[in-house]
Amino acid sequence: MTDKERALKSNSFCAALWTSIYQDPSGKVSPCCVWEQNSPLGNVNESTLEEIYNSTYVGELKEKMLDGKVISECSYCNKIKEDTGEDGSRKFFHNFFDKIDWESTNTKFVYWDLRISNLCNFKCRMCYHDLSSEWYDDAIKLSKSHPTLNAPSNKILKVDDKSKFWNELESHYEYVESIYFAGGEPFLNEHHYKILEDLNNRELYDTKIIVNTNASITKWKRKSVIDYYRNFNHILFGFSIDGSYEVGEYIRSGLDYRKWKQNVKEFVNFIEEKNTDDITYLFQFAYGVTNLHNICDFILDLINDGLVIEKSCGFSFQPIVNPIEQSVISLPPEIFTKFKKDYNNLVIELKNRGIESYFIESLDISIDSIIKYVESNPFEKKHLNDFYKYQINLDKIRGESIFNILPDYRKLTITNNGTKLI
Repeated sequence: MTDKERALKSNSFCAALWTSIYQDPSGKVSPCCVWEQNSPLGNVNESTLEEIYNSTYVGELKEKMLDGKVISECSYCNKIKEDTGEDGSRKFFHNFFDKIDWESTNTKFVYWDLRISNLCNFKCRMCYHDLSSEWYDDAIKLSKSHPTLNAPSNKILKVDDKSKFWNELESHYEYVESIYFAGGEPFLNEHHYKILEDLNNRELYDTKIIVNTNASITKWKRKSVIDYYRNFNHILFGFSIDGSYEVGEYIRSGLDYRKWKQNVKEFVNFIEEKNTDDITYLFQFAYGVTNLHNICDFILDLINDGLVIEKSCGFSFQPIVNPIEQSVISLPPEIFTKFKKDYNNLVIELKNRGIESYFIESLDISIDSIIKYVESNPFEKKHLNDFYKYQINLDKIRGESIFNILPDYRKLTITNNGTKLI
């Protein structure tokens, strides 16, 4: 039986190990972003890509997948399969199955997921130093009062300048079909622009570009960021934002929400100018106890300011899983009940405004996923107490106050019928 035939019969096979590269700010390399990060394939600051992908470890992993054995490093997708019967990220990577060269021992990277460095100008509440250099000073201060937190030794995490990584990656331009940029903040990183220029110089305009950005940067070396993207035919801009006005600015320290909307407008104008189904954008919202109450106001504010092109725009709501005290487990039931009522009222208003039904239906699907997730992760008072304890501690360092954006949910009494104020 050929390896391709074995792969087609295997229940644990994932094409990512044959076609994809995920690189994190510290230089660790894995097949994808949900791979068990304590078990990377290797680190490009210590080994070449060829050494990593031709290692005994990778060879053993491939054999296990081809044999249909459960891979512990794939625990994220294994859990999804167990709970829902769905394939998780494996379903996405199956799109690249026909790109696998079964005759070659050399991996050909069709999909690149590059978290180039932790260089960032924000220090978001749910983030930490490993993905944001701006967290450096606060992380050191917090580690003194929280022994379980490691104090970072270097502010900037990135692929070492002596690494051969970037030169090695160039040989894969002939295979690449899609690139996902994240960070840190990719619009602050020179390698992000170098890759776009390389693609342009090779006239690889059909490469699918996905970028996750905080949208605080609109120029690079006196040139508009948009100009680096102008020639590409398939683009998805993901704008990370976790609330409007004071809620968003508290969560995403460094954010000027009004200026952010002006920056997003530049991208929206570009997308309107292109007027194609293949150049779109998402508002990417990480929700939890701090901001669930703000989602409806946030959506309406964007619509009011003309930042939602119905045919080109979407919303992606992702639950905060860690830190767990910021997750919906800390959300009192009454706040959740009010959120559902607020959304019903929002839908009525959108319909009265003549918003397209397909857009509302798409929003319904996203909100329904939030509701199902909250209902499957019930409230625990302990985590709510931990949430305020941690926020107050960080507030002292940053000179901020959680009570400026949220009442003290700890003053709610939990009853059989929900919650009520003491």
